[in-house]
Amino acid sequence: MPNTVAPISIPAGAAAPDTRRRSSISGFKRSSVAPVAGGEDKRTSLLDVTRDNLVKQGKTFILYRVIVCGKLDDSSKKTEISSHYQRFFKVFQNDSELITGMLLMFQDTYVHVLEASEKVVTAFLRELRGILPASFPRTPEVFQTPPDSSNPSPNNNNNNAAAAAAENASLAIGSSFSSSIRNQYFSASKVLLLAGDVSGRTYSFWASRSIELGAGAAPYYVDEMMFNEENLERTIAKLCVDITSIGIGLSSLSKADLKQAMEDMASKFEDVLPRNEMIKYIMNECHAMTTVQEWAEIYDSHMEVAQTTEHVWPAPKMIEV
Repeated sequence: MPNTVAPISIPAGAAAPDTRRRSSISGFKRSSVAPVAGGEDKRTSLLDVTRDNLVKQGKTFILYRVIVCGKLDDSSKKTEISSHYQRFFKVFQNDSELITGMLLMFQDTYVHVLEASEKVVTAFLRELRGILPASFPRTPEVFQTPPDSSNPSPNNNNNNAAAAAAENASLAIGSSFSSSIRNQYFSASKVLLLAGDVSGRTYSFWASRSIELGAGAAPYYVDEMMFNEENLERTIAKLCVDITSIGIGLSSLSKADLKQAMEDMASKFEDVLPRNEMIKYIMNECHAMTTVQEWAEIYDSHMEVAQTTEHVWPAPKMIEV
């Protein structure tokens, strides 16, 4: 006898059972699947949720903070250095990505704190190595063309013109950076801090100041114990905290008080301002601190991945199934 399924009888007035498929997960929201063009469903990923939260918080990019220090190659070029960085940051400045921080120049050293996106911070560290953006204004004061001593013939002008045309063509293609021979403002630089995804800015603007301590300022002597193996990390951390506290103090002032404080930073922030002698000691004696060149070799160089088979001889045989 064939198997048959008896029909289900529903009493009059009773509601029909809901045969629709129910989700086994309580609280499941179908709003996570949004219909898109073409009839396909687009699922909301965790990355989409994170981006939406960042937009609601006004964070359109991840904020980085870098603090570098170094020696001034020529202390008489402080005004020129300030103008150079104003032009440099103008290349990257826009309404959505602010660039804040401060460049402090002392007798023959400097400290520079910068708060910006990863793109700007990377370009800034590359600039310290003499690599400027292709969109940077190409002026004779910044770019210098070295003479070609290997070919002193009259055709040198044609060669230089051809080289310049080739360089301009490469820039037009869209290369992001171009090597340059520019006036070296700093003889050496080291990275004190490089932090990503910081919670907020400590400076509300970017500015540069030349710090000249008065004749009555107390002499500063570097305590070598501050920079030994046990205390080096603590000393550098305090130095970075002091530098960021200057920005917090300036950002809390009114416009009138801010102008006065900027003109008299040496006395207003005397307790937290780094001293010229300390920066010189870091540059000369603290060999454990990362230089800008070392940073580039670690984080900004091409990575060559070698497979295991390239280091094994003879080469392993294929597995036969």
